[in-house]
Amino acid sequence: MLRINILVLVSALLLPIAANAQATAETRKLAAEVPIADMHMHLTKDLTPDKMRTQMDANKVKWGGAVGGVAPGQDVSVYAKALGDRYIPAGGQQELFRIYREKGPDGTTDTKNPIFRRLADSADMQFKSGLLRGFGELFANNRRSHPDPTFRRKIATDSPTFKELYSIAARHGGFVQIHMEGDDDSLAQLDNLIASAGPVTIILSHCMVTASRAAVRKLLERYPSVYCELSARGAPVLGEKHPLAGAIRIYDSNGIQGEWLKFIEAMPDRFMIGSDAIHESYDDIIQSYRTNFLPYLKPDTMQKVAYENAQRVFKLK
Repeated sequence: MLRINILVLVSALLLPIAANAQATAETRKLAAEVPIADMHMHLTKDLTPDKMRTQMDANKVKWGGAVGGVAPGQDVSVYAKALGDRYIPAGGQQELFRIYREKGPDGTTDTKNPIFRRLADSADMQFKSGLLRGFGELFANNRRSHPDPTFRRKIATDSPTFKELYSIAARHGGFVQIHMEGDDDSLAQLDNLIASAGPVTIILSHCMVTASRAAVRKLLERYPSVYCELSARGAPVLGEKHPLAGAIRIYDSNGIQGEWLKFIEAMPDRFMIGSDAIHESYDDIIQSYRTNFLPYLKPDTMQKVAYENAQRVFKLK
C-alpha cells in the first residue's frame, strides 16, 4: 500500500514522461491480450473469492497475490483454497499491522510478541500445506512515502522479526515482499538480511518507491534473487487528479519515461506487474497497464514483465 509525501518527492515531478519507443499496432494487440500476473494483489474486506475470480477473469489476470489481506481477521487460506494455483498466498501483513497499531514500530521488531509468535510458529505447517507461499507486504521503511504520520514507520530491514520470517521463507523456497525506501542504512540492512539465510526471492514493492533508478539497478545487479514490482508507478493509482500522482509516475498515457524504459529493457527478467488496488478501480489499473505501459515494451519484454517472470519465479502453472 502506498501514499507519497509531496515535500520529499516534489522534485520528481519534473521528470519527463516521454517514451523512447512508440507503441505499434502489433504491440497494442499483444498488450490487450497478454495474460497478467498481479504480484501486488491485496485482499480487501469486500473482495470475496468469487468476486476476486470474476475480477481476474474480466481483466485476463491469470494469477494474483504475493501480498496478504488488509482487513482485520481476514483468512487468506479461504482464497488459497478457492482459487487454487491462481492465487499466491502471503502472510505477515495483517499480523504486523496489528502489532504496529498496538505497540508502535518497535513492537514490530519483537519476536516474542504473542501475535508474531503465532504467525511464525504456524508458518512451517502452512508452507507445507500450500496455504502460504511467502510473506508480504512487510513494511521496513515508509517514513517519507505516506502523508499520514500515524502510518509512517522505519525499522531495520534486518530486524529480528524480518530475519525470522526470511529464514522461514528460505527453508521452504518461499518469498518475501518488502516495502522499503532507498535510504543508505535500509539498503545496508537489506544486505545483512540476505546474508542471514542466503538468497531468498525478494519482491520490492513499488520498485522501492523513493529510491533512485541507479540505486534500484545496483541492487538488482548485485542480487539475482531480487525483483521489482511496478504497482503505484503509473496512472490511475493515486488518481489522475491526486496532487502527488506525478511524483513517482514512470508511465502515463504518453508511454514509459525514457530512462525507465531503457532500464526495463536492459533487465527484462527482473520486473513484474502489480495493482495495489485498495483505493482505486482494479479494472482501470489493469487497463492502464495494457494501454499505457505494456505496448511500449518489446514483445519479448512485454510477456516477461506481464506474466513470464512471475510464472518462472513462483512456479505458476
